[in-house]
Amino acid sequence: MTRSIDRLRIAYILHDYNWRYGHSRYVAELASRYSQDHEVHVFCNTFDEPNPQGLTFHHVPAVRRNVMTTLLTFALPVTWKLSGRFDIIHSQGFCGFRQNVVTAHMCQDAWLEAMTQRLGRPSWRKRVFHSMASWFERGAYSGHGTQRVIAVSHRVAADLEHYYRPTAPIRVIHHGVDTETFHPRNRAIWRQTIRQEIGVDDTTPLALYVGDYQKGLTPTIQAVRRVPGLHLAGVARSPTEPYRSLIQSEGVADRVHLLPATSHVERYYAAADIFVFPTCYDPFGLVATEAMATGLPVVCSSAAGAVEVIEDGVNGLIVQNPWNPDALAETLRKLTADADLRQRLGEAARQRAMRLTWDEVARQTMAVYREVASR
Repeated sequence: MTRSIDRLRIAYILHDYNWRYGHSRYVAELASRYSQDHEVHVFCNTFDEPNPQGLTFHHVPAVRRNVMTTLLTFALPVTWKLSGRFDIIHSQGFCGFRQNVVTAHMCQDAWLEAMTQRLGRPSWRKRVFHSMASWFERGAYSGHGTQRVIAVSHRVAADLEHYYRPTAPIRVIHHGVDTETFHPRNRAIWRQTIRQEIGVDDTTPLALYVGDYQKGLTPTIQAVRRVPGLHLAGVARSPTEPYRSLIQSEGVADRVHLLPATSHVERYYAAADIFVFPTCYDPFGLVATEAMATGLPVVCSSAAGAVEVIEDGVNGLIVQNPWNPDALAETLRKLTADADLRQRLGEAARQRAMRLTWDEVARQTMAVYREVASR
């Protein structure tokens, strides 16, 4: 027998709640919208907003020495804290042992295979962590309590089917993008200031790389050497030391600028002419759609879930083998030399991004919640 519930009691489980990074941003966007009509609780270890309107925050203790300790020491306390009845318990990957909706932001086994192919056999520590994380992840997607799995791309859905064979139905819901924060008008505001900070003038072609450097910075640096005059700015939390010697050996120390992470990454999109995303694996890639929303032409790897919203040659360019620096350089050279092409692709990218709203993500996700709550 089914039942209709107008006001849901929703619990979100994640390690950190903020508006800046990946699945944290995803939860913040959903929770802030649903709190207007539903009772929303957030269970996490850190919380950027101490008293957000309409949300109930539950602190979950965890040992944050590394990813493994976080994973292991968070799961039991959050499961214990989830006392009482919730219509929806929405976990971000494996976070605990009680959930009925899980969003797959990645697939551990697919990630390991891609990284091994590109970077070689990982250390024993990484292999141990992966084995444990994969085991817990498989349980989250195939556990008895899980009734729906949300995948952020068709790529992730296929990876889950291949490696884990989840028992619950999978629904693909692409990430949204904040088209007001990431907007072409930012160029008039921030382009000159950020370029002065980087040390490039307004006429110098500038490509931008944002995100984990190990996913694709190496071929990007090698490609930049093959495109005379092109500068590259990298923005990430990743350590820069492993790439300094490569920059020197490629002879591009004066053209590659590695910058620290920032809470205002939209300013760096505004300063760029091209966005380059040659990842060897990415379940989606919010950085690509943020660049699209800013009106930048995106050079995107076929290994990223974001290619599902990109039409090659229409609103971006897709590189089939991004770890081949010659192939990547050919695409970058084409964009560097053709300002009209950059403008055409960038304008079309902005139009496509405007359809990727968080309101639409919330609408589709609520439909999943209703299916679960009616059971």
